[in-house]
Amino acid sequence: MSRLLRPAAALIMIAVVLTGCGRTDIKETSGTKESKKAPVSESYTEADIDDITEVTDTEPVETKPVSTFKYDVYKTSPMFDEVMGEDMASAYQNMLTAVMNGETEFECSDSNTYDWMIGQYPYNFCPVLKEHAVSMGYYDGKGHIELDCSYEQFREELQEFGVLVEDMMNEVFEDDYTDFEKALALYMYFSEYGNFTYDYDAANSDVYLDTNSILKVMTTRYGICGDLSTTYSFLLAQADVDAGTIGGPRSSDGAPHGWSLIRLDGQCYQIDPTYALGMDGYMAYFMMDTDKRELEDGYMREDFTYVNHYTIYAPVAYDVTEFYCDDNRYEDLWDMTVLSFDPDTKTMCCYDYYGNTVEVDYSGLE
Repeated sequence: MSRLLRPAAALIMIAVVLTGCGRTDIKETSGTKESKKAPVSESYTEADIDDITEVTDTEPVETKPVSTFKYDVYKTSPMFDEVMGEDMASAYQNMLTAVMNGETEFECSDSNTYDWMIGQYPYNFCPVLKEHAVSMGYYDGKGHIELDCSYEQFREELQEFGVLVEDMMNEVFEDDYTDFEKALALYMYFSEYGNFTYDYDAANSDVYLDTNSILKVMTTRYGICGDLSTTYSFLLAQADVDAGTIGGPRSSDGAPHGWSLIRLDGQCYQIDPTYALGMDGYMAYFMMDTDKRELEDGYMREDFTYVNHYTIYAPVAYDVTEFYCDDNRYEDLWDMTVLSFDPDTKTMCCYDYYGNTVEVDYSGLE
């Protein structure tokens, strides 16, 4: 075995293997079946019955990993709430409660809080509300909102959306996954298993598209970078992983791009679900630091927008240094293609740069 990564970091261990590696989907637990005898009848003697008694050896009992994730309409992410501030985070929760109760007004501190909250939160965390919300403004000391559909239709669509979210989460995640494993499993899902497709028609259109990004991706599996990264981060947030988005222009031609930002153990990393599409688990765009992001298509830190647009347009300049991605502990994964991973043994089965099948011990990276 060879050790990878710098000594100060938690170590990945890799071994070239000659046979398949990775997790089996069915866990085996031992159990013993009792011997069963055929019922006594006039056609058989007791000796005959003993001869045909079926005795079974210990056999594995198939059990499936447990996945019990539920859609929570109130759930956001810590980094998003930190950027927006306590007043906006509270106003959003108040608005959701009002809408869920069929009401049209809610507590909100001021008009600026109202405007920023209603422009940022539903888009990132409640796409069904974003689809139907009609902003009625801030007056008389309260925020006001209406729906462009009946309350019953809104609740029905919200329930349908919740089913989509839960189905996908329970397909991708297991209850005992760590935050790293959730990010990895979802990255693999976007890159191979989820059948997501880049929407070239929308990307090449000269017409501004006011699309509902998360709802679009969840219902059609189509999207451009903003749609895909927002959806990736939304699903992680629903699974209690601290996530947001990040974006900026490409240095060579100014083309805008957006991708995902996650925070693990106080460190931020960049993940690009759009670049991962169709890459079958290639890890170049997973857990990137800033230097790696610059290397992959020339996106520069000084041009980044972190988490949401409030970090740029806030009345008081927001200190975004806490979202800088300077930790490169995952760099030895970037040349690999992950085939599977096993959360029980904390190993990944991968192809390395040379096409060898290797087993990676990621237990020190979580």
